[in-house]
Amino acid sequence: MTILQSKKAFFVLLILFCGSYSMNAQNPTESELRGVSLKPVRSDAGGESNNLSGASNSSPNTGNSLSNNAPQTSDSEMTKVRRAIDAGNAVWVEAWAKGDATMLLDTFTADGKELVAGGKVFKGRKQILALMSDTMSKRGGKAKLTVTTTDVWLDLNTAYETGTAVYEFTVDGRPQTLERRYFTIWKRQSNRGVWKIYANTGVAKQ
Repeated sequence: MTILQSKKAFFVLLILFCGSYSMNAQNPTESELRGVSLKPVRSDAGGESNNLSGASNSSPNTGNSLSNNAPQTSDSEMTKVRRAIDAGNAVWVEAWAKGDATMLLDTFTADGKELVAGGKVFKGRKQILALMSDTMSKRGGKAKLTVTTTDVWLDLNTAYETGTAVYEFTVDGRPQTLERRYFTIWKRQSNRGVWKIYANTGVAKQ
C-alpha cells in the first residue's frame, strides 16, 4: 500500500509539473522573448507606439525615419533673395564711400519711397536723389557705411528687411558715428533675380 501511494504521489507531481511547464510555454515572460521588449517604443513625434517588435519606423528603401520623409521647405529662394539684398546694400556702402548719391537711385523702384522723421515721404528717384545728396553733404560728403541685416521675411514678390546701419564720417574735422536701425521693403522686378527697394526708413538708435 505504501508503494502504491508513493507511485500515485509521483504521477500526480509529474502531471502538475508538466502542466506548469505547458502554461509557461504559452505565456512567455519578457526575458524569454529573445531580447524583444514588450515596452512601448517612443515614436519620433514623442507619442507611444504599439510596436512590440522593437523595430524602428523606417522606410525599407532608405532606412530613414518616416518623420524625416515629410516635405521640407526649401530655403533656396530665401538664399537668392538674401543674395540680392546683400548686393543692393553693397551699392549703398560703395555710394557712401564715394560720396555719389546717384549710385543709390538704381537700388529703388521707379516709385520707390524714402520715409524720414516728421512723416515726410520722398517719392520717386528725383526726390530721393535730392534727399540723399543733401544728407551726404551734411555728413561730410562721404562716409564709411556698415550695413548689417538682422532679419528678412519673404512673401511671394515682396521681401521685408530689418537691420542696422552705422555711418562713420567727419564734419569740420570732428569724427562722428551715427547708428540707425532700418526697415526696408524690397520688390521683385520682372528681371529674373532682381530686387529693388520699394520703401525704406531709418530710426536713430537710442
